[in-house]
Amino acid sequence: MSPFPATQRIVLVSRLTAGERLWRAGLITALATALGGQSAWSATRTREHAKQSAPQKSEGIVYYGAFGARGDGVTDDHAAIVRAHEFANARGLPVRADDGATYYIGGAGKTAVIQTDTDFGTARFVVDDTKVENRAANIFEVTSQRQSFKIAGVTSLRRNQEKIDVSLPGPCLIIVTNSKIKRYIRYGANRNRGSAQTDAFIADADGKVDMNAPIIWDFDAITDMTAHPVDDKTLTVSGGFFTTIANAEDSEYTFLGMHLIPLAVESSVAAYGRLPSNSDGVS
Repeated sequence: MSPFPATQRIVLVSRLTAGERLWRAGLITALATALGGQSAWSATRTREHAKQSAPQKSEGIVYYGAFGARGDGVTDDHAAIVRAHEFANARGLPVRADDGATYYIGGAGKTAVIQTDTDFGTARFVVDDTKVENRAANIFEVTSQRQSFKIAGVTSLRRNQEKIDVSLPGPCLIIVTNSKIKRYIRYGANRNRGSAQTDAFIADADGKVDMNAPIIWDFDAITDMTAHPVDDKTLTVSGGFFTTIANAEDSEYTFLGMHLIPLAVESSVAAYGRLPSNSDGVS
């Protein structure tokens, strides 16, 4: 479980996109460990899931097994996981992985959208990156059900500015961009050709900026400014062990899903990205 409230988690990884922060999580284990000793109980687990499906939904907790996930480390369970979260999101129900399951996730371009509390528990997720349909697709993506909106009338910002001249419905995560200026990662495996200068910060209803995560750039021009209302209740995602089967891309600079961590929060979204071709895991 992340030690940060939702708003802090959001800002930390937003800084990653600005080249300022890096948040790593050591949840990757060896593939042999993830798959070891699972096959003997897989058939029994599948029968148990079928018997328990109805009670699991009616008791207010959604389990992946109730939507067809086998958890045997061989069958591609991603579509079932996606369905489970769709069901839970529509009803505001928490999601829990089946204890002891090993979920194999293939390369299909699907995304499991998480909008309710999710406990991966002791389950293991084996992510196969050897053949991926859509490099940009996240495996898990956490979003809010509250709608974002554009902010008009603010034409510039200064580094460490303490207040902006806006009225907000409550605390908001604000993403501001100046597409006329580019920022670069010039060295290393994730070097790039530059991206628009972007910053993220929290402001309250009166526009007062949370100085625990201040504005870090000067913005002489603003081409986009979007506010994401902060949820009143913290959404919690916890547990789980993740293993990747590295992708087969030739270039050492080819990344799938970026971020290199099992569960990252970017803007109002948390995502499990796919790992680069030269990575065995994250520590």
